[in-house]
Amino acid sequence: MKNAIDKINETGADQALSEETFSEENKQPEKKRIFRMLKKPGKNLFWAWIAYQAVKGSLTTSLIWFPLLYAWLHHQ
Repeated sequence: MKNAIDKINETGADQALSEETFSEENKQPEKKRIFRMLKKPGKNLFWAWIAYQAVKGSLTTSLIWFPLLYAWLHHQ
């Protein structure tokens, strides 16, 4: 906040507020949001893990277990 007041005193209200709005205020919440997501991933990480396990299980079943079962049952 002190930076904004210094800019107003030095350059004038319009220029200081426009610089403040577009440079600092828009970047700050985005950084905070990213850190917040990394600190407490919660439900999103859980569902990502569930999706990973579903894909891994499907691929393992279709590419390994079905061919092994087929080869075992059709072996002469």
